[in-house]
Amino acid sequence: MSSAHQIHGLWTAFACVLLMTIAAALADRLQLLSGVRLILHDALSPGRLVIAAIPENSKHRAFAKAKDQQSQSYATQFLELQQDRRALLIENAQLHNRLRQLTNSKGYSNHHPKLTGFDLIPARVLSRYGMPSLLRQAMIDAGRSHGLTRSQLVLDTHGILLDRGVRNGISEGRRVLNGSVVLGRIDRAGRWVSQLVPVTNQSYSARIRLVRRSARGTQMGVEGLLEGTGDACHVSGVPDTASVAIGDEVFSADIDGMTGPHLYYGTVVGADFESAAGWSIAVKPAILLSDVEDVSVLVPRLNAAHLSALD
Repeated sequence: MSSAHQIHGLWTAFACVLLMTIAAALADRLQLLSGVRLILHDALSPGRLVIAAIPENSKHRAFAKAKDQQSQSYATQFLELQQDRRALLIENAQLHNRLRQLTNSKGYSNHHPKLTGFDLIPARVLSRYGMPSLLRQAMIDAGRSHGLTRSQLVLDTHGILLDRGVRNGISEGRRVLNGSVVLGRIDRAGRWVSQLVPVTNQSYSARIRLVRRSARGTQMGVEGLLEGTGDACHVSGVPDTASVAIGDEVFSADIDGMTGPHLYYGTVVGADFESAAGWSIAVKPAILLSDVEDVSVLVPRLNAAHLSALD
């Protein structure tokens, strides 16, 4: 009985819904529900807006969360790049310092000292016009009183004299400098004084190397022979295949056949190409002897520490 009653109720509800649907369709076709539709739309609008806002807020929160995560990721990557940059800067500084040490040591290790080195003996220009007669007489008397005659080698010279000699460790052929600039060499040495031959003297010659400085760095050029011309210097022996230009700088190739500091001579002021004989190069000395009073004499020496290590 109960089951039949339930079935009857369901059919009744279905019939009512069907009738209401047909009635609503007919009323809508006859435009009888226009006013009712607006009332229902206004009544349901707040709920619809709430329902529509829920997914929008969810999307906004999801987008904001994703943006925060992306910002944190970028910040983490930036910190990692900063740390890598600092590490590279430290490594670059270490490599630069190592390169400077190797350059200064000329390839020698600190654990193996060099066999040879160089000392600078300070001196002053005593005279540019030979030995004064009063000083000559005094030195002759001092030499005779001690049984010495070696200074007689320079007493009759008419060149440039320095107030240092053999007793100070100076010998013939040594370079005379002002800072790192070559002024000339010792031609003759007495016990107390020595004679200087400037780089512009026609008897002066030395092996040199051309160096070019530019925005791309320092470029080591070819070697040649520097010779004095009387008032300037001339470089010969540079092949026609070499690149030479006005403004190139001239440095020493060696010191008495040994590797040592790069001493400076001057600047190329003229470079003419001669196909038969290579380049004809004119050099202006960096410093003239007339402009200096104090000089240094470069003297090679044996390194006692290296000799002790060998023993």
